[in-house]
Amino acid sequence: MAEDRMMAARWRAGRAFLDALESQGVAPCSALWLFDRDGERWGLALVTPLVDTVGATEIYTTLFAAQDAGLLPEAPSIWDVSVHSPVVLDGLDLVTDGERDVEIGSRLARPSWIY
Repeated sequence: MAEDRMMAARWRAGRAFLDALESQGVAPCSALWLFDRDGERWGLALVTPLVDTVGATEIYTTLFAAQDAGLLPEAPSIWDVSVHSPVVLDGLDLVTDGERDVEIGSRLARPSWIY
């Protein structure tokens, strides 16, 4: 099925992105793909306590600098990556504890989309 192939490619791209982060000493405590139903877009959500300590702006600044330095793969685009506090991302526990899709705002999460 074409959708399965697309998800497999997305999964590999996300894994490469996470591996690149880890090689630079940055590892989120969790990561997952979210599908935004309103914008009909996929996004890679990184969950890290750094959001609470240094702030999202500093994380994005670092991600853009890493991308500019060629330290990150081309996909997913930084514009498709979001960062979240483990304290604030409501609904993530429902995704990890179940087998069903969970809506987090306008976004859809599925257990099989979690790294």
